[in-house]
Amino acid sequence: MIDNERAITPEALQEEVKILFNSGYRLVTATCLDQGENFEILYHFDKDLKMLNLRMVFPKEQEIPSITTTYLAAFLIENEMKELFNVNISGIAIDYGGKLLVTEETMGTPMLKSVQVPSVAAGPNGGAK
Repeated sequence: MIDNERAITPEALQEEVKILFNSGYRLVTATCLDQGENFEILYHFDKDLKMLNLRMVFPKEQEIPSITTTYLAAFLIENEMKELFNVNISGIAIDYGGKLLVTEETMGTPMLKSVQVPSVAAGPNGGAK
């Protein structure tokens, strides 16, 4: 673990985030990783140009709470994690219901390791046909 990182549990997430908010930290973004049986989410915060990261590892089936009650702007990040990874996040203040980035034609949860992405042949300009 690095110096500016703190391991937390889903049960402690909202309280930890409130403490950071009340201490003057701003939410920068969050990173979601598919670790096989688990998800790993890192929440990145900044105060006075110093980063602080909360690391949370939990089983894929587990529901985690939204942090939008403290940082409303997190609704975009959480909708993205929900759509692209199928993270079970409850209580998102503005929930797009799976329609922020993913369309009807798009496969569901394309960022999961278990999802097989069909190869796309390159077109004449190097892009997809």
